[in-house]
Amino acid sequence: LTQKDALILLLSAVGYSSEEEDDLYYMAYYYNLLTEDERDPGKLMTRAQLIKMLIGATEYGPAAEIEGIYVCGFDDDARIPVQYYGYVAIAEGLGIIHGDANNNFNPDSVITRQDTAVILYNYMSR
Repeated sequence: LTQKDALILLLSAVGYSSEEEDDLYYMAYYYNLLTEDERDPGKLMTRAQLIKMLIGATEYGPAAEIEGIYVCGFDDDARIPVQYYGYVAIAEGLGIIHGDANNNFNPDSVITRQDTAVILYNYMSR
């Protein structure tokens, strides 16, 4: 899933629909999904990056930035980059994400459309 595709999916969850790239990124900045410096439409998104986008756009975003207070419980916790750890911990705590069969989050794996759809479903169902 590219960054642009991820934005289309995430913004569709709030009722926004546009294929126009500049409009799409304007809405992404408005909803705090990313900053102008992070704009890279063709970039493949990792699982950790998508979770940062999603949680960053919620009321939990500022709290996710606090380092050293979270525990995820995934077997690969040590692989979760520090800048994403709070976001991942909050998403796991809210039941938005779960570990794989080996209880790994796999933060550096490229996120798929299927995984994104499940994450959005879990978020919207809570």
